[in-house]
Formats: sequence, structure tokens, C-alpha cells
Amino acid sequence: MIIDVLFSEFIEHCAQHPTQHVVLILKKHTSKKNLTLLPLYAPELFPVNIFDKIPAQHPVRLVEKVVDGLDISSIIKEYKGGGTSAYHPRMMIKVLFYAYLENLYSCRKIEKALQENIHFMYLSGQSTPDFRTINHFRSKVLKDKLQELFKEVVKLLQDLGCVSLEVQYIDGTKIEANANRHRFVWRKSVEKKVLPYI
Repeated sequence: MIIDVLFSEFIEHCAQHPTQHVVLILKKHTSKKNLTLLPLYAPELFPVNIFDKIPAQHPVRLVEKVVDGLDISSIIKEYKGGGTSAYHPRMMIKVLFYAYLENLYSCRKIEKALQENIHFMYLSGQSTPDFRTINHFRSKVLKDKLQELFKEVVKLLQDLGCVSLEVQYIDGTKIEANANRHRFVWRKSVEKKVLPYI
């Protein structure tokens, strides 16, 4: 509905018709400004699912699919009964793996992402563990199991066709480390540390 009104008439119109979308044309000298004003309390018949806004090919969907395929029975066995209910370890693993994929390593930054980032909300089912819980899970529960989980992830990615392990390339190129600009990763170091796990 397009209404050419003064401000007071506009307020009166909004009070009478709170659910209508209104385009207001303000007259200021000879120029016109078109403003679309939306009602503040317009009810929706069906609420929008925000997770539908995540594309099907987004990496968060792959992380979910891969972690759902992991065998975490050894981790679940370590949980004792009693006390308050704990966050499910599969959800925590999804959050941590996606955080690592996004170069987030700080527990406080992961906690903030769980509250603000739609992708983290999707993986956690809108649960919001605090930074202490994330740190405890990472340092105590996953302490000796993280390497095995990453091996399993590589195998699952190979089965899904996302990664090919037919050929590995290692050359003598110096790669500047992310943590310190004066540290380099040498070929012999990579062969010694990485190749036994492949």
C-alpha cells in the first residue's frame, strides 16, 4: 500500500493497520525518498528454519556426515552415570572438528561461535557449552583419542570420495610455519612424523 502522508498521519495509519507493509514517501523539498517500513510484530504462520539457509555443499554438512560415521563407543564408555546430564560427545566432536576446519582453536572463540554462528549452531543443535566444558572435553576426554579419530576421518573421507590417498607428494620445499615465521618444516621431518600414519 503506497501512502503519501505526513509523519503524524503515518503514525495514525500504523496504529490502525499494524500488520500491513507500508511504503512511506516523505516530501522534502522536491526530492522523494522511498522507505519500506515493516511492522514490528507481524506473526508468521510457519516459522522459518534458519538451518535451511545452509547450502547442501557447505563444509559443515560434510563434517556432520563424517562425524556421524565415526565409531566413538570408546569415548562414550568413559562417561559415568549420575550427576547432571553431559553434552553428547558426538556433538562436541562435530563442534571441535568444524572449529579446527575454520582455524578456531581458542575455547572462548569456539564458545562465542556457538552463540553467534549459524554453522556452529547447526552442529551443536543450538546447545551452548561454555569454554570450560569445551576445554575439558578436548584436554581430558579426547586426550589420547584425537589422533585415532583423525585417522578414521581420513578413511571416511576416502570412502566418500572427497580425498584420494593413491599418491602422496613430498618434496624439499620449505614451508613457513603458521605459528612462527622463523620456523620451517623440512622434508625429513615430514617423512619421519607423517608417513608412518598414512
